Amino acid sequence: MLTSSPTFWKRLSFSGDMPIERARLWIRRAEGAITSLLINCWDEQLIKRFYYEFEEWAILDELTVILHWNTPFLLVRVQARLRLRKLSIRCLSETNLCSPSLKEIDTSRLQVLQLHRVKDLSFMHSLVCPSLQELDISGAFDHGIEALRVFLVKNRTIESLVLSNDYGMGSFPASRGPIAPPNLRLLTLRCPYGVPAVWLQMFFVPSIESLNINVLHLSTLSDFFDKSPSTRLVKSDISVPGF
Repeated sequence: MLTSSPTFWKRLSFSGDMPIERARLWIRRAEGAITSLLINCWDEQLIKRFYYEFEEWAILDELTVILHWNTPFLLVRVQARLRLRKLSIRCLSETNLCSPSLKEIDTSRLQVLQLHRVKDLSFMHSLVCPSLQELDISGAFDHGIEALRVFLVKNRTIESLVLSNDYGMGSFPASRGPIAPPNLRLLTLRCPYGVPAVWLQMFFVPSIESLNINVLHLSTLSDFFDKSPSTRLVKSDISVPGF
C-alpha cells in the first residue's frame, strides 16, 4: 500500500488543531524520511511537546514557520541543527512584525529564503548564503535596507529577487550606489503607494530578463534603463501598469 511507504509521510504539516499523538504517529511512520515541515501552531505547550517529539531537524530540506507570539522559541532552539534548502518564515500579526535572527543556521545549502512581514533587515548584514537562488522579502523595512544591499553584494548567486514593502515607503534611506548581482534574472518590486525610486537605484542588472513592478513613475523606469543600458529586457518582459 502507498501509505506503508515512509516516503508517503515525508511532508508534515503541524498545526494547533493536530493532536500530538497524531503527529507522533506520523513521525513514526515516516521512519526518519520527513524532509518538509510546516509549523502553524499558537499553543506554546504543544509547540514544546512537538519539539521534543521531532528529531529529524538535521535532515529537513524545507521548513515553513508561521509565526505566532510563541513560535520564536522553536526557531531559537532548532537553528543550530538546520541545514535547509528552503526556509520560509511568515508573521501573522498585523502589528508585531517579525525580526528573525538566523545567525546560527547553517546556510551552506540554502537555495530559497522567504521572509514575510519583516520589520528589520539588519540581521542580513552578516548572513552568507553561497547557494542562494531565490530571495523573497516583504514587510515594513523601517530598518536595515543598507544591510540588504550588503547582503546582495556578498551573495552573488541570486537569480530571483522579490521585494514587497507592504506598508508604504516609510522612511526609506537612500542607497549608497547601485549593486550588480551578476546572475539576477527576475526582479519583482511591490509597494501599495508606489515603488520607491531608491529600490531601482540600488540595481545595475544587465542580465535581467523579467521586471515586475506594481506601481511606478515611468521616469524612474527610464532612469533604470539608463543605468542598465545593456539589459536584454523588452516591453513584453516588463509588468508595470501603464507601460
